[in-house]
Amino acid sequence: GMAVIIAVQALAKAGRVDEANAQGQRGIDRLGELLPLMRGGIQASLAEGLRQAGRMEEAYEALAASVTLERQAAQQFAALQHDLAEAARERETALQEAARLRDEADRDWLTGLHNRRFLARLPLSGESTVGIALVDLDDFKAVNDTFGHEFGDRVLARVAQLLVAVVRADDTVVRLGGDEFVVVMAGADRERALACAHRLQAALADEPWDTMDATLRVGASVGFTAGSSSTPLETLISQADRYLYRAKESGRGHVAGELDAL
Repeated sequence: GMAVIIAVQALAKAGRVDEANAQGQRGIDRLGELLPLMRGGIQASLAEGLRQAGRMEEAYEALAASVTLERQAAQQFAALQHDLAEAARERETALQEAARLRDEADRDWLTGLHNRRFLARLPLSGESTVGIALVDLDDFKAVNDTFGHEFGDRVLARVAQLLVAVVRADDTVVRLGGDEFVVVMAGADRERALACAHRLQAALADEPWDTMDATLRVGASVGFTAGSSSTPLETLISQADRYLYRAKESGRGHVAGELDAL
């Protein structure tokens, strides 16, 4: 299109208006329905050449065609802007939906806590240490056997709320499955992991469970550890699990971890 405009202008300047007109029309024909702004530019060049040659009526017709094409181009541009804006809205909606579905996939359906899938992708880079507290309810099977699984689900949901309430805002509480939970404390050392473990155990022990049923008792044992953030989470959780087993052996409602000897 630009090549045609340059040719038309050169031919018109040389006084070869008919050749310029023929060259311009061929260019317009080749473009067909494409690029109305470019076709309008060709018509405008033809109009100027015809005007300079004193062929005013033809110049007017070419200029009118140029204006029509420019209007068409403006309409196409406005439509394109609308389409682009609509595409941007659709993309944002799709991104939000993808984020929602990803969050749902990363959540435990019962408690709303994060699940193992999320835990496997939990980023800890940028922190030098990480603390782990592994929480296991004491004899929770008896709750399900006595009150039924639906009641047991209500208890688990309340347990999740209590755990979230006593950890730091940037700690991550995960339901591993059944009545087992893990708290991942980015940046925590062993002392902070110990403090968190005791808060978790106390929160469950101090809850007035008898408001759900006069005979209900719920407690938990907690195993904790801490280490370098470069250590795989699975390794740290396994360490905490060994201390949890020790806490279970000591009886209900105990906390065990690497600071036991201090």
